[in-house]
Amino acid sequence: MAKDILVIGAGAAGMCSALFLQRDGHRVTVIDRDAPGKGCSFGNAGFLSPGTSTPKATPNMLRQVPGWLTDPSGPLKVRASYALKAAPWLWQYIRAGRPQVIAEGMTALLGLHENVFDLYGELVDTSDIIRRLGQLHLFESDAAFTYAQKTNIRRRERGITVDELDADEARQIVPEIGPDVRHALFFPDNGHLVSPFKLVSALAEKFVADGGTVLCDEIRKLSLQDGKVIRVEGKTQKLSPDHIVLSAGAWSANLAAQLGDRIPLESQRGYHLELTQPGAMPKIGLQSVERKFTITPMESGLRLAGTAEFAGLDAGPDYRRADVLFEHAKKLLPDITRHADGGDRHWMGHRPCIPDSLPVIDRATNANNVHYAFGHGHTGMSGSPMTGKLVSDLVAGRPTGIDTDPFRLSRF
Repeated sequence: MAKDILVIGAGAAGMCSALFLQRDGHRVTVIDRDAPGKGCSFGNAGFLSPGTSTPKATPNMLRQVPGWLTDPSGPLKVRASYALKAAPWLWQYIRAGRPQVIAEGMTALLGLHENVFDLYGELVDTSDIIRRLGQLHLFESDAAFTYAQKTNIRRRERGITVDELDADEARQIVPEIGPDVRHALFFPDNGHLVSPFKLVSALAEKFVADGGTVLCDEIRKLSLQDGKVIRVEGKTQKLSPDHIVLSAGAWSANLAAQLGDRIPLESQRGYHLELTQPGAMPKIGLQSVERKFTITPMESGLRLAGTAEFAGLDAGPDYRRADVLFEHAKKLLPDITRHADGGDRHWMGHRPCIPDSLPVIDRATNANNVHYAFGHGHTGMSGSPMTGKLVSDLVAGRPTGIDTDPFRLSRF
């Protein structure tokens, strides 16, 4: 039976959910404080990475955290004013680094990501948005590469193709790579977006063209009564849908808490610096394994994206976090340049991160007309289309195409 469904959140996961629900015949409205794709979906690295579906809290990464915290140019920063609030999440992150948890998480993420290209193609024409040319992960040390080779064993066991290259072989793929690079991994089945915003905008345009409604408002209250949400209140609007999908990124936890679900969701604030006259433009996406940032050729410039900053949802950005990415990138691509007249662009956004790197895709505990679809962390663009399909299956009561148990609320 067709339902009036409200999707809270107009990022990639929200728009994919809206489109799949719409295809099932539901009357769907999307509501967000910003225009579609203007949140975390706007400024991310644009990587589509089925071949690198690995949780973040690996033992090797955890060993590096103390050094990162004392390095002003390092990939991790916890603002002193936010340290106590971040501590419980960080403790759960450490616990998520156990080998068994990592192995199970890798399998779950691969299921969520492996059909990303086909699923986006089902929803919209992606021919001028997606480049499926592979990704190159770069190493400056033998030790980091040796550790990655162990991870490659688990990848290959799951059917992932990865090529181990020396520096000369890597330069045959990306000639711009400098002499500091010693090794590389090539993932031929990965790709990138020329504009994450362009993709989410295309999803929104398709949704509206097919009869959907997009509203701009900040949702503040969910009114729960007799096991269901009966009213949704924003700054300016009150709505009473039959069903709700909560996909509001880093803001989702506060709304879920109103329904009695305490979810360990934290904003990992990410930054990008986009070089509008970069001097060198590789044709595929690059990732620095040791420096923990990415380099993506976008239609608007060369995007350097990364860092994880814990400072909450309300603190202002510190764009020094973005500027330091240029110095890191220079080590890998020596010929890149800054815009002479200061025309490069800075951005900061809120990654919605859960300690085990797995999103929540499940029904709310106390509201049978609410489904959650949030917490994709660093891999939202890869996980969003399957998330949308899973949401539509769960709402319809259909069997899902992949195992959804790893994404359930009961794991917390």
